[in-house]
Amino acid sequence: MGNTNNLITQLSLYYTTLQKVEKREEENYQIRDYRRERTSKVRNIKEKQPAIDSQLVFNNLFQIIYEHPELKSYNLNSDDIAVISFFCYKISKEYQLEFSFEEIIRIFPDKDWDFREQIEFIQSLIYREILSFSNNPLYGSAEDINLILYKHYSLNSLIFHILLGKSPIKEARNIILIDYEKRPFIETVCYALNHLFDSYNELNLVDSECTMYYGRTINKLLSTALRVSHKLKSDNPYKIFVHTYGLDSFWQKCLLLIYKYNKSEKIIDYRILSALLSENKEQFNHFTEKMLHNNPLQQAELLKKPGLFSSNGLVLSNSAIKELFEYHYEDIDIRTYISSSPYFSLISPEQTLNQLILPADSFQSVVSIINQLKNPDLDTLASWGLITASLSDGKETLNGCNILLYGEPGTGKTYIAGIIANELNKPLLKINTEAVRSHYYSDTEKSARKLFKNMRQLHEKIAPVFLLNEGDSLMHCRNTYITTTVDSEENALQSVFLEELETFPGILIVTTNLRENLDYAIFRRFRYKLEIPVPDYDCRLKLWNLHLNEKIPGSAKIDLTSLAQEFSLTGGEIRNVVLNACHHLISNPDLKELTYDILYYYARMESSSNLDKRNKKIGFRN
Repeated sequence: MGNTNNLITQLSLYYTTLQKVEKREEENYQIRDYRRERTSKVRNIKEKQPAIDSQLVFNNLFQIIYEHPELKSYNLNSDDIAVISFFCYKISKEYQLEFSFEEIIRIFPDKDWDFREQIEFIQSLIYREILSFSNNPLYGSAEDINLILYKHYSLNSLIFHILLGKSPIKEARNIILIDYEKRPFIETVCYALNHLFDSYNELNLVDSECTMYYGRTINKLLSTALRVSHKLKSDNPYKIFVHTYGLDSFWQKCLLLIYKYNKSEKIIDYRILSALLSENKEQFNHFTEKMLHNNPLQQAELLKKPGLFSSNGLVLSNSAIKELFEYHYEDIDIRTYISSSPYFSLISPEQTLNQLILPADSFQSVVSIINQLKNPDLDTLASWGLITASLSDGKETLNGCNILLYGEPGTGKTYIAGIIANELNKPLLKINTEAVRSHYYSDTEKSARKLFKNMRQLHEKIAPVFLLNEGDSLMHCRNTYITTTVDSEENALQSVFLEELETFPGILIVTTNLRENLDYAIFRRFRYKLEIPVPDYDCRLKLWNLHLNEKIPGSAKIDLTSLAQEFSLTGGEIRNVVLNACHHLISNPDLKELTYDILYYYARMESSSNLDKRNKKIGFRN
């Protein structure tokens, strides 16, 4: 791992030695011109010594690259390494990211290349995903000579991540290898693809006009997915789907990419799909032709018919998605429903109860809420004659549960909502407050009633967990003295929430940083009211250890106890500190690892930004 972390530095050093060789060669020419009396032996020593030093550096670099699990697949030669070294040197020493065709060619003053060979060299660097166009061209491709000559180039973002010591492809593969049984298979692959796309910005710029080929990278991940799919049980929906429609490996890869784009609400057409799966122009032409004229997805009507504004877009039909999920029809109903509703956003939380860090009593309160929601035993409660304050059917109302989580920002209220949804194995729907609020107060009241009507419909179908963040923006104290129409309309809105909360049969979690702004009548309507405290010393120490994981260089050497003692930070604030410190480390190539001083600097910055000035004296625990 040490070699990987130092790779950019070594590449920069190699470029420096190349510069010294070039300079020494110029001096040697002068020596030959003006000091011919020198013996050839002395001249040879002066000419060859720098070259030997450069060769030693190159040999060391080549060995590291050859043994690197992700770099060795690029089959880099000495010219490739020289170009990469040039970019690393300029990035780390001069903070320059983009270079022209001429600047790259000048790296090789001793090359006797003709114009055609220069063009082919740059094209090779692009096609092998070593360099990328700095700005995605709207038209044309790497075959366009004008683009090659006049565009600027940057180091490909994927190879740069690898040089930084990251492993985007390995990380994406591990998502599939580890999680393929935890969620629907196609969702797992989609999550892995999103991770790769996040680390490889060029993939997000692929369009129908500019044809580059990314199959060399994409196929590594998708081939892993297909190997894992063979391990799925025979009754797995994905396996049944593939068998039913006779999809070979190529069409499975197409299916997985189409679903990834559909879920991201982006348009993918045949040319984009071909570019992502192809490694060269021949494959691109073959795949495009295959998709247009022999497409089993189209023949089996698994794709929607082209619409008026997306004549080339590839979108899976509702029936295809339903088959791919089979026992997860509820998720499909949610997606279908919320696509036409402005009130909800589907969240896919990954939090688990064993990751929750709270003081013991608060933690136990969360566990108690989850256990009671898992085992409500409504029949027993009804048989005991428990009644509610509402005028509706007792048993139905007993089924409802409104939960209020309140406390300072960053203490983990939304995080806990995700845990509750996951522990109950229910989808989590976030309520979009901006869709409820209107410029006209009368419309806001109508929107609130429509919101609860839609929530009741969804509860009857799939019973999700609803989440309303910053609930005080909609629910707050009523105006005692009515002086304007606005006061009257605002009170009418509060009456809607009072009425609906009393009888809502589902699970609603409301979070707020401003408990005191809630009307007492609204506050009373929450069955569970849980204050999430600012973490104490023990919790802060656990949070520091959670966010400052062992993968971060130097993390094991840092004494976190003093940071936990001195700074009364929440979990969200600690995450910000670690994130800022890691950005600082990455943006300073001379730094090898994270230090206590860097963390302390950003912790103090985060602490001084606390609006509530909550920090206590050094050494004191909350």
